[in-house]
Amino acid sequence: MKDQLIRILIVSDQPVSALGLHTLLSQQSDMEVMGHATSGEDVLEKVARKKPQVLLLDCYLIHNPADIIAREVSSLDMPVEIMAINPIIDEPHLKSLLEAGAVGYLLSSESLESITNAVRKVAAGERWLSSPLANRLLTQETRKADQGNPLPGRRWKCWR
Repeated sequence: MKDQLIRILIVSDQPVSALGLHTLLSQQSDMEVMGHATSGEDVLEKVARKKPQVLLLDCYLIHNPADIIAREVSSLDMPVEIMAINPIIDEPHLKSLLEAGAVGYLLSSESLESITNAVRKVAAGERWLSSPLANRLLTQETRKADQGNPLPGRRWKCWR
């Protein structure tokens, strides 16, 4: 079963956060934490050497912007999926990370089940947005679509 494990590299310069993620993910029978990285240089070296499937990237590294790390990892042309982890909804940061190659954005306040499900989805090649963020973005887009329409929301769609 070792070859079917989801291989994960955690990137965080916060020891408590890294340890918490490591502990949670290591308890999953289908996941293996390959290690931790704390800086941009460390990430690139460990991704090349350990070949993780999923890179969990803390959005607030002290010395390295997460979007730059995501861009550098994406440029390695290796099959690694990048999921950003953030304690808050930060839309400009989200857009920057997605443009840099991240395929997921996870709020660190999510339930343990949501975190493990998100890792599984991203490892399977799917995209992931935490529910509160996805709901917020959908609400904003719906409001934009409703502007200028004589009938709001679904009623306008049915009318057309």
